Amino acid sequence: TVSTNVEAFRLRNPIVEEDGTKKMKLEFDVRRFIPSEVSVKTNTKDNSLTIDAEHKSDDAKYEFHRYYVLPQGVKADGK
Repeated sequence: TVSTNVEAFRLRNPIVEEDGTKKMKLEFDVRRFIPSEVSVKTNTKDNSLTIDAEHKSDDAKYEFHRYYVLPQGVKADGK
């Protein structure tokens, strides 16, 4: 699907330039979840980003999990 292709492209090419500033930009398709069901965490020990989402209802259960090691030069603490 298109959203999966965008996610794969962003994971391979996370550094973009916007207004003359280099930034890391990732996109994940979590539109099936409400914000309170999505967790985004960084880990400074292994310089990683973890995204977890889980939805449970009487009719369905959806899960989304991504673990991403940040590129060199990008710090997990956001500084």
